[in-house]
Amino acid sequence: MRFILFIITACVFLFQKADANIRYQGGMLIHTGFLMIEHTNNHQNGLCYGFGGQLNFLISDHIRLGSEGYSSYFHYPEDNGIFRLGWGGILLGYQLNKKNLCPVLNLTIGGASVNDMQFIEVNTRDEEPDKIIYRRHSGMVISPAIVMEYKLKSKYTAIMKIDYLIPLTGSKTVLFATGPRLYMGFLFGR
Repeated sequence: MRFILFIITACVFLFQKADANIRYQGGMLIHTGFLMIEHTNNHQNGLCYGFGGQLNFLISDHIRLGSEGYSSYFHYPEDNGIFRLGWGGILLGYQLNKKNLCPVLNLTIGGASVNDMQFIEVNTRDEEPDKIIYRRHSGMVISPAIVMEYKLKSKYTAIMKIDYLIPLTGSKTVLFATGPRLYMGFLFGR
């Protein structure tokens, strides 16, 4: 991890920046989307919600390097449990132009963790335990994204992004939730 942070820091200082006023951008984003969760005995689909953020360094006219991380939550129907997907990693972006409204292509590679709890039998009396299925696992993921940025002022940017999370490795890849998500938020530059 220290080696990766060293590489990011070195890239920031080695490359010439087109806009000398802005060296990095960061901010928080909220998201919603449609998740498809595939268990061995059933399938769940539905809307998710979540939040997270990103920090990226502008290392040239068009190339960005940084990191991002998010958490997505999905509630099973009839309050029968909750599915939480947390993920983050190294972000590589390519900005297509330098206009006020500009598209950016992002690719994030990193790790993810799933906490999946389903209630099987819930007792209303406190003396008796509930029966649940709890799964927890992690793995590597990749997330391609299409981003639209609109510069509100020289250092403030509104952002809208669509991504799709793809599991890469691990025996539990079928238990990861896939599906598109829509993000909205603001980035602040320095």
